[in-house]
Amino acid sequence: FGSFDQCDYILYYNSGPDENCKIISGPGTPEEEMAIYLNACSVTGQPMTSTGDNTGSCIEGPEDECAATCKDPCQDCTADPCSGYKGAQCLKNGSPGETGDKGLPYAACLTFCTLQMSSNPWSYMTYDKEQQECICYDDPTSPAQSK
Repeated sequence: FGSFDQCDYILYYNSGPDENCKIISGPGTPEEEMAIYLNACSVTGQPMTSTGDNTGSCIEGPEDECAATCKDPCQDCTADPCSGYKGAQCLKNGSPGETGDKGLPYAACLTFCTLQMSSNPWSYMTYDKEQQECICYDDPTSPAQSK
């Protein structure tokens, strides 16, 4: 399908030998179609630093946000060969840690959780766009990663 421009990207489901993927295509570029799909997701998450603690380089958010607490510029992951990989329909391992006030924008959530790293074990954050809820986690994995 890709060789004759009928597939922008696929979703792979680890659930058996048949019908385990879905081909997605649309009128936009593959990047635009992926952005449309991801913008429909309510919850976004990411690691805050490259090492999982406050000694690592800060990692920028999906819209190039950088936590205000970072001393150096945020690490730009677009050059990483895995930067095109996105996880969807993911659950989080571990219990929620610190929860920010509702109504914070994504950039403020990233700053809030990164700031908390010096006194807490937080290494990962999630942000619910609909609820405008920010949650810091100490476990960066999802159930699919821990199998």
